[in-house]
Amino acid sequence: MFQKKKYLLGIVLLGISLLLNGCSSASYISNTDKATSEIATEEIKQESTMDTLNSTTGNSNIQFDTSNKLNRKVIKTGIINLQTKTFDVTVQQVMDKVNNIGGFIQNCSIGGNDLYDTYSRRSAYLSIRIPNIEFDQFMNESEQFGNVTSKSIEGEDVTDKYMDTEIRLETLEIQAERLKELLKQAGDLDKLFKIEKELANVTYEIESLKGTLKKYDSLIDYSTIEIYIDEADVYVEPIKEDTFGERIKNTFMRSVQGLVDLLQNLCVVIVGSLPFLIILIPIIVIVIKIIRSKRNKQNHTDNDK
Repeated sequence: MFQKKKYLLGIVLLGISLLLNGCSSASYISNTDKATSEIATEEIKQESTMDTLNSTTGNSNIQFDTSNKLNRKVIKTGIINLQTKTFDVTVQQVMDKVNNIGGFIQNCSIGGNDLYDTYSRRSAYLSIRIPNIEFDQFMNESEQFGNVTSKSIEGEDVTDKYMDTEIRLETLEIQAERLKELLKQAGDLDKLFKIEKELANVTYEIESLKGTLKKYDSLIDYSTIEIYIDEADVYVEPIKEDTFGERIKNTFMRSVQGLVDLLQNLCVVIVGSLPFLIILIPIIVIVIKIIRSKRNKQNHTDNDK
């Protein structure tokens, strides 16, 4: 009896153990499936985000925003490549736009109008300077001038260089003031010359640094945009080859036209020679009469003999 109860107890314990293991495995599988599902969902989201980014990058409606919110001193440069079928109009529109927003044309060159080349296309290069506040709008609205094949912007942060130049300038200005005080107190002529020489060097460096700061201010306040404009090809329908009948017709017409031209030229020559013929014909008639008269006399003489 005891052995039988022990046997039944073992079976119950084994069943409970198997049941617990089954629940644990089910929980593990459920968690694993959930984690796998989350990873797959994240990958799908990343792929979807990348596809969206790529499609946005290829979109011509992307808006540049280079607004400076950190008070940094940045020199902005832009490049625009354009194609147009109305070359003269496009170049004039760009120039008018630059003038209207307070900018100016820094460099301009136009070329490619070759009369000896049937497929010659014109091109233009403009380097413009416009106010910094107009930079983004001009770049974003460049499609109004023609077909934009590409455009890009580049920024150079010169904040550190600008601050270093300012600090160097302040130091030199303080040094110049001290040299001026020493110059007033100098009694020795040799010291006077040395101080004046040093003051001249310091003054030169001060003016050079001021020029550098002005250059930075100019490049920061007025951004540079390089614009390349290409005249687009105008499609010309190729000439059809003539058929056999058209070739015969054209050849016959050319022959007739050649004959007409020959007769016209002959008439022109005859009409042009009339003044000379009016003079030459009487002379020829007289010469012929003289020759005939001499022959007649010669014949009479021979007959008398």
